[in-house]
Amino acid sequence: MTYTLRQIDIDKDRRLGFREAGKGRAALFLHGIGSGSLSFERQLDAFSGSCRAIAWDAPGYGGSDDHPQATPSDTDYAADVLALLDALHIDEVVLCGHSLGGLIATACVALAPERIKRVVLSSCASGNGMLAEGLRQERLQDRLDAMMTLGPAEHARQRAPRMLSPTTDVATAAKVENIMARLRPTGYTQACHVLGNGNAFDNLRKWPNPGPPTLVVVGEDDVITPPDSVRRVAQAIPGALFEVFENAGHAAYLERPDTYNEVVGNFLRR
Repeated sequence: MTYTLRQIDIDKDRRLGFREAGKGRAALFLHGIGSGSLSFERQLDAFSGSCRAIAWDAPGYGGSDDHPQATPSDTDYAADVLALLDALHIDEVVLCGHSLGGLIATACVALAPERIKRVVLSSCASGNGMLAEGLRQERLQDRLDAMMTLGPAEHARQRAPRMLSPTTDVATAAKVENIMARLRPTGYTQACHVLGNGNAFDNLRKWPNPGPPTLVVVGEDDVITPPDSVRRVAQAIPGALFEVFENAGHAAYLERPDTYNEVVGNFLRR
């Protein structure tokens, strides 16, 4: 099913875009740096029968206005997540963050732990904030140069295959590329700064003890956030569950949606 893009004011000057389905307790899906709310349609399908499933567009993506800061932080984006929840009159939420969305989810718990009831970190990006300044800036500039030089469509054509397992079907690969080709350079640039300066482990150290129940998942063929790096995130969260999906790369929720949704659904029902 295709879900209509909606927009809502989070302050007098800005709107955020989102898609939603279902009623009841809220589950909010936060996409990665090369994606958008459109990529979570299979999750909206799967979870709309048991909860109010929402997929946001991060600032500068899809139906969302750019962030007012040129170089925002993961905490800035976490504040926007909370502003979206306020605008939608949601007090408590389950967060499902993928890649950059996982980094943002860790910042949300650090910022407002009382509002986050459970967390799913999917191929969670740790952020480059832990790297030496020179290497951090080099990686940031490489990302920015690629988008500036290639443009969104060619950037997607070259980048999308790295998101996927060699076993992923052609239709899914085409969908990943199509969604990535919709990126807006300004929004992507701002998200690159969030990724380039964020540090999930710093955020995790600010979580309460105990923190919210957490599930950490990753595809076995993920070369962007490899299983060992994601495992380290899980190990930094007391009591976190960890699962690796076979025959899946960085976009496991698109590549193996039935398995992904079953594992996440079982966790949400615990």
